[in-house]
Amino acid sequence: MTKTSLDVSTRALRVIGVCSLSDDPTAEDKAYAVTAMQGVLDELSDQHGLTIAWTIETVPDDIFLAFADMVASEIASTYGFPAPSRSRALTRIRAALLPDDRTDRRDTDSDGTVTTAEAEAGQRAAFY
Repeated sequence: MTKTSLDVSTRALRVIGVCSLSDDPTAEDKAYAVTAMQGVLDELSDQHGLTIAWTIETVPDDIFLAFADMVASEIASTYGFPAPSRSRALTRIRAALLPDDRTDRRDTDSDGTVTTAEAEAGQRAAFY
């Protein structure tokens, strides 16, 4: 299930302390966060070269927390609250969007599995 801009903006505003878990953010705060959210999404695509296949209304679950943290870091100074780490949020987003799909070079006989002997040989090779 994907998250909407309301979910992301609410999470971002709660992360920086604008509202508590039991309170809903005001319409003005949500609107401000949504505006920032679109800017963050554009930045991910334009400046960081990531292929974004979603909108602020269809944020994938595996991106949700990191994206909300990045939005929170964008808006925190407006409210005078400390911001979560923008670089950590970006790293988490990049990890989700750019999975490590390299082949395992320890599989020397190319049978699709890494045997104990191949793993040990890989560890010895890593030493040198």
